[in-house]
Amino acid sequence: PVMPVVLLQTAIERVAPRAQALGLVVDAALPPMLPTACWDAERIAQLLANLLENSLRYTEAPGRVKVSAQAVGAAIQIRVEDSPPGVPAADLGRLFDPLY
Repeated sequence: PVMPVVLLQTAIERVAPRAQALGLVVDAALPPMLPTACWDAERIAQLLANLLENSLRYTEAPGRVKVSAQAVGAAIQIRVEDSPPGVPAADLGRLFDPLY
């Protein structure tokens, strides 16, 4: 079992120095506890790192990246939101392509 809040906090802590260097703020709106999950912790950590790095790449300073999570029934919903400009419309279809 994996503690989702711990994975999220760790991912945020890892990108915080880079965000600060770019003039960005990373906000976390995480509950104190979420249900444990049967996840591959290493893969979810990589997924979170990729999402956060993409947000840093496509957010202009001064900007914000907000990470939130909540339990929704038996699932856990994780949201990563960033301030404009975001990903160009022409690139949206490629977001999940390997090595994009």
